[in-house]
Amino acid sequence: MIVSKNIEIDEHGLNIIRNGIKTEHIDYSQIEKAEIKQEFYQRNWIIGLLIGIIIIIVTFLWLFDSLRSFEYETPPTRLIRAGWMLFISQFVVFIFGIGIIFSSLKRSLIIYFWVTGKVKRIQLLDIEKQKKVNELFDFLGERIKIEKLHVL
Repeated sequence: MIVSKNIEIDEHGLNIIRNGIKTEHIDYSQIEKAEIKQEFYQRNWIIGLLIGIIIIIVTFLWLFDSLRSFEYETPPTRLIRAGWMLFISQFVVFIFGIGIIFSSLKRSLIIYFWVTGKVKRIQLLDIEKQKKVNELFDFLGERIKIEKLHVL
């Protein structure tokens, strides 16, 4: 039996898990084929990448503008605090944009199951971390037709 956050595999079939609850059971007789691929973790990774790049560009321009218009006079204490908070918030937003870019470019193993005309996509991040991918491939290879594509 192979257990991860998204899937449980045993001798009887597959149990797909969503939010910690078994939502669907699939017998091996229902599965036409399966593929394991190395793909992006997010489905719409290009949108995340573009949002991250836009956030970084806007924040960089905002930071450059605030440094360019820096005043050397001593304003009241309340304005000093507000200025520093604005300056620090620019760095926080910049780091947030970098995090979005890194998360959108993250890759992991994905398994696709063709079940009576539908395709089920399940992430194997936990199984990949536990280094049980070959065990999963061998276990499923005895029961269904499975292929490894672009697995590093």
